[in-house]
Amino acid sequence: MKTQIKLPKQSPDYAENKKKKKKCLLMYSGGVDTSISVYLLQKYYGYEVITATIDLGQNFQDPSVMGEKAIKLGAKKHITVDATKEFADDFVLKALWANALYDEKYCLSTSIARPMTAQKAIETAKRQKVDAIAHGCKGRGADAFRLNMVFHFLAPDFPVVLPIHDWNPTRSEEAAFAHEHNIPIPVDWENP
Repeated sequence: MKTQIKLPKQSPDYAENKKKKKKCLLMYSGGVDTSISVYLLQKYYGYEVITATIDLGQNFQDPSVMGEKAIKLGAKKHITVDATKEFADDFVLKALWANALYDEKYCLSTSIARPMTAQKAIETAKRQKVDAIAHGCKGRGADAFRLNMVFHFLAPDFPVVLPIHDWNPTRSEEAAFAHEHNIPIPVDWENP
């Protein structure tokens, strides 16, 4: 039995983006949301997609494998930005010195990483002379807020495209959509 899913809506700018061959830089992790975002940005927004992975020293992901996957999904180019030393020196070390904790017991990790990844994505987008920047956050949590806040602060005139937020699918809808469109994702589409 085929799962009924709510489909994304085509952007009103699709035809213009396609006609003018506009480019969008997608912050790319290789996960469910960003893998689907490569497809959405092309097929529903009309962008040529350049993906960028900001390497902060995560040992569980191989940026070159992520880049290969992005190209297979249709990205025109993939860029890996090595920000490991800068992240350690300018963010992690300062957080340790400040004994920065959440609820007085959790080390800050993702929350201090988002401003750095957004900053590096903007720098990369400007170097690549793209027309817009995108991320795959749904917009319901702090990650989207942190990224969007930095985008709007450092590049207030730069268009931000939010394909997953605009669509607002459930995880099951995303998995079914990925399966239907042959988008490889790191979860079982029948049990995401």
